[in-house]
Amino acid sequence: MDQTYAQSLFDTIKTNNWLSSKETFLSNMKGLHVQCTPVNSGGGIITYNPNTSLSGMTIYYTDSSGGTVSQKTLSFLMSDAARCNHFSHDYSSSVVGNVFPKVSPDKGYVQAMAGLRTKVTFPFIDGLKAAMPIAINKAELVITLEPNSTSALAAGSSVGLAKADSVNNLTFLSFDQLVEGGSYFGGSLSNNTYRFNIARYLQQVLTGEISDYGLFILPSNSGTSPNRSVFGGGANASQSLKLKLQLTYTKLNP
Repeated sequence: MDQTYAQSLFDTIKTNNWLSSKETFLSNMKGLHVQCTPVNSGGGIITYNPNTSLSGMTIYYTDSSGGTVSQKTLSFLMSDAARCNHFSHDYSSSVVGNVFPKVSPDKGYVQAMAGLRTKVTFPFIDGLKAAMPIAINKAELVITLEPNSTSALAAGSSVGLAKADSVNNLTFLSFDQLVEGGSYFGGSLSNNTYRFNIARYLQQVLTGEISDYGLFILPSNSGTSPNRSVFGGGANASQSLKLKLQLTYTKLNP
């Protein structure tokens, strides 16, 4: 920290008696904002762990009380400090900048750090409802990475999936994800593909227990991971890359 600024800060604290109580200090000292210097190219992303003994703030000062002068330090750990990350993106000169606000049905994009997510809808749902009663044995959403999309930036080791409501608020898929568990639900990257089992979600939609407003593919560990994934969309020209829902079901007697 710049020493002139640090000195003025401590002078302000002393003059205004901010240390009279914890509440007074917190109401006046809102915290410190650390940000990077913007660059047009060649930048990078780093992370640090505030919960370790190596992270913190150390003040080096001169104590002249009692007629003696001594150099001292005062250290503050960050493990108990409130903190948050803030991210903003400018896509105007990027590949997706040429896509938004239009829909790009041939590709999907997911980016961590308050970046992108992709909504998936199922236009054939009404056709399945007309075939009821049926029992969904397996419903696997298959998401395949675009070739060469990880040459410069790595894809996420996993992605998430959440259901939307009528105004695109997101919630977990309660049965597939929370009841059945992660090994059943899926989402990890394997052979350039993410897979999710959403059989119970689709069964609930078909029986009318819940309404289908679409699903969102989301980044995992969005606050700490810089990864992003580019994958084939539902209208991709390649059958091997096309976003798809693979269904196995049993037709029941009414």
